[in-house]
Amino acid sequence: MSPKPKHTGRRPKTSTAAGTPAPPPMDQTLSDLRKLIEAQSFNSAEEANAYVQRLLQENQGQIPHVAPVTPLEQAMEVIYAAQSERSPKHRAALAQQALELSPDCAEAYNLLAQAETDPRRQLQLLEQGFAAGERAIGAANFQEWEGMFWGVVETRPYMRALAGVAELSWLMDDRARAIAIYQRMLVLNPGDNQGIRYSLSTCLLEENTPQARATLQALLGEYPDDGAANWAYSRALLLFQEVGHPTTQATHALKKALKVNRHVPAYLLGKKPMPQQMPQYIGFGDENEAIEYAGYALPVWSQTSGALDWLRLQAKA
Repeated sequence: MSPKPKHTGRRPKTSTAAGTPAPPPMDQTLSDLRKLIEAQSFNSAEEANAYVQRLLQENQGQIPHVAPVTPLEQAMEVIYAAQSERSPKHRAALAQQALELSPDCAEAYNLLAQAETDPRRQLQLLEQGFAAGERAIGAANFQEWEGMFWGVVETRPYMRALAGVAELSWLMDDRARAIAIYQRMLVLNPGDNQGIRYSLSTCLLEENTPQARATLQALLGEYPDDGAANWAYSRALLLFQEVGHPTTQATHALKKALKVNRHVPAYLLGKKPMPQQMPQYIGFGDENEAIEYAGYALPVWSQTSGALDWLRLQAKA
């Protein structure tokens, strides 16, 4: 599995014409904006909004860059340059340079992990990354920001590292650790911009124990309006697993899932081959969403006795 963003649709990676500077990474822009706002004294949200609009008007629609001050801010400047670098070798070199400026630069470890092919080495780097993130955030901020992580841009490198650790822990059969990390991430950021609930739901279905099913039932209830294929198919499969065979309730849920995304059965049942690479962006109900879901959920559907036959029957109806 891999960390996924919130299911509002991923956008294609930005491409720029040769010779045109790439736009600053979104995290950098948000960090600059936060610093600019904190340097002011506003009496209301309206004043702050007016200030931002004035900044955009005066700077051709861009947020002005704020020069880094601390070692970690200087390290992140290097990371932003690395993220725009196409050469993996140069990205890794810049990540190492960032760590020389600040050993608390979690994003540097994330970049180094991306360049690794050995999962165990990837895990080591990501563990160093989330430890660095913990130091950078600090105990006081952990308490203050709990419930709104990701909304605070400085938490994002830490959250990316955590997601990677959970993913690799699961793949290395440290299932309890993966589930615990995913659950902790949802406490830190219940808005779930990374789509952690989708990874967690698949993990819980693969566990297929009474405790895992109860945990998933509660999780599904926390996001009742989620319109993603993952959520609809997870709910249906959970109902199937609870008794080990189709029920009226489970079949009703599966029919609803088929309406949410009709492309899923073709990939789960092997009627269409999975592509070599996962799609860059997804949309509600489209084929890319089906590919992404099947890529993560095929093992649990295959492991649940009778589930694929049930799906095949309902997909024909």
